[in-house]
Amino acid sequence: MALILGFKGGKGLHNSSISIIDTDNDDILFVGEEERFCGKKHTDFFPISSILYILNKLNIDNRDIEYVSIANDDSIILSHYYEFFKKYSEYYSIDEIKNQCFNSSIIYAKIKRELKNMFPRSMILNINHHDTHTSLAFHTSNFDEAAYFTADGMGEFETMTFGYCQQNKLHKLRTIVYPNSLGFMYTNICHMLGFGGPNPEGKIMALASFGIPKYLDEFEKMYHTSEFNFEINHEYVGIPMGGGQAGLRFEKVDDLFGKDAYIEPNSGRKLEQIHFDIAASLQKFFENVIISLSSDLYKLVGSDNIVVGGGSFLNSVVNNKIINNTPFKNIFINPASHDGGNSLGAALYTKHNILKKRNKTADEKRFSLRFKIAD
Repeated sequence: MALILGFKGGKGLHNSSISIIDTDNDDILFVGEEERFCGKKHTDFFPISSILYILNKLNIDNRDIEYVSIANDDSIILSHYYEFFKKYSEYYSIDEIKNQCFNSSIIYAKIKRELKNMFPRSMILNINHHDTHTSLAFHTSNFDEAAYFTADGMGEFETMTFGYCQQNKLHKLRTIVYPNSLGFMYTNICHMLGFGGPNPEGKIMALASFGIPKYLDEFEKMYHTSEFNFEINHEYVGIPMGGGQAGLRFEKVDDLFGKDAYIEPNSGRKLEQIHFDIAASLQKFFENVIISLSSDLYKLVGSDNIVVGGGSFLNSVVNNKIINNTPFKNIFINPASHDGGNSLGAALYTKHNILKKRNKTADEKRFSLRFKIAD
């Protein structure tokens, strides 16, 4: 057997998961998230339980695995951070930026070393985070060619990527980079309204249905949009420093939304109409930006087909509006658009884009995420 192990996870890298592809028989042997074994939802644990399960259950020797494909690429981080230093040193001290930025690079290096110890005969590959989202979307679709739009909080540094997929090639045409993140914008409003923990965005989608989008002007003050561009306004949006995870922080919340907008986490304070209206405004602004950028992409690529990936496209409302409000006629959204699907995306990228195997398997064409765990 010629096996590819797709890998996602490790400290700070939520939705740990493992995938196995047999390239000889063109079969997806296993897809699963570590949370199914450890019981911690969205876990960032190194997925050792998943690895041990597939080695034992599928009777695989670690020497059978030719490639280990990691769903992040540490090699591109430092060069991007240099550009980040140059651009944002006027807002933050060099020490603040340095402490914030090197954490992820160190984590990726430790993960790579551990995998090399576990699979000494395997070639260890690092796959760009957004490329794994895109590969999962395109290579499990029924399209032979398509435009692609990938968006989330942040990959290595990219927050949104746009391009064209054809057979075994991904042509990246445009990028938007941190801190200009549509995904982090959504998450930070969740936190502002008192919803903490991992992945609270679905709750705000629900809240939006109870409000009216009366704060669109306020969102347009915080963010500037134009063709293939989405950019924070530093007067209202900043970058958190101190060595934690990347994200955004809001400045002058009271000036924008009033003193009653912010809810302290675990305060027990009940939601009021202002919070429903902020949620509705966030959702509407989010939809407007996605529709605008999707229209820009259609003008650039001209395909009738679009595939979308990344956690931002778990927003089912906006997915429907891409078809209803842009020239695209066909859309595919893989059900594992969150980071839990990145291990399979990394394996598929290796199969199609590195090893140049063009044939899509029946599993890929009909794919819906299923956990092949004990009978």
